[in-house]
Amino acid sequence: MTNIERRIDKLEATLPARYDAQDRAFLRRLTTDELRELRGVLLAVQADPSEENTARYLTMRDELRRRYA
Repeated sequence: MTNIERRIDKLEATLPARYDAQDRAFLRRLTTDELRELRGVLLAVQADPSEENTARYLTMRDELRRRYA
């Protein structure tokens, strides 16, 4: 697990329960740039858990899951 993946795991641990363990499973397939972008979105959700930020995270996560399915 890379340092960025560990940081994302820590961020996801602070989020609501709807962010499940499957979210972590696909992280190992992402590029470094994708991990950094995802981390940025997660930081935005952590700072402001608004519907807009949450939807942005979920959309990005789902797009990445489809890409690497």
